[in-house]
Amino acid sequence: MSKNRFSVKQPIDCACVIHGSGYDWIYVERLHNMLRRGLRNQVRLHVYTEKERAVPDSMIKHELIVFPGVTGPKRSWWYKLQLFNSQHHLGNLLYFDLDTVIVRDITWITELPTQHLWTIRDFKRLQDKNFSGMNSSIMWWNVAKYDFVWQQFCQSSLDHVMRENPQGDQQYIGRVLGQ
Repeated sequence: MSKNRFSVKQPIDCACVIHGSGYDWIYVERLHNMLRRGLRNQVRLHVYTEKERAVPDSMIKHELIVFPGVTGPKRSWWYKLQLFNSQHHLGNLLYFDLDTVIVRDITWITELPTQHLWTIRDFKRLQDKNFSGMNSSIMWWNVAKYDFVWQQFCQSSLDHVMRENPQGDQQYIGRVLGQ
């Protein structure tokens, strides 16, 4: 049986994290516009941010749990782990850092099977053939399936996690996934 060429495509749930003053809101708007141009499906943007930050009704706001003493551009990496919390979202999620630029159709990413967590290879170490670390600036996964990343993080001391993973959330996620 052939596919109905008039079928309605499900919206793609996309996400970003904006915390602190490292980025202005315009970065969220730009990412949202790029996603709408770069995906053939409708986009639902989930914005993970502080309680007091206003988010337009056209976007889905998720209030971040505040980590006392965790601020600054690199230390706020740790807020990204809240994307794995299935209390916020249960389905597939396509995440982008706010400094990502999308220049063409990226629908193919959403066609990858979400029994895996997909990321890009750490581009800072591309020349090292023995290194298989990830870069968490772009991720595609099923939040319910990978909720264990958040659960394990919650069971650990944040100071210990940060000390053991000086390269941030991507090093931690890679360790939890056994990379």
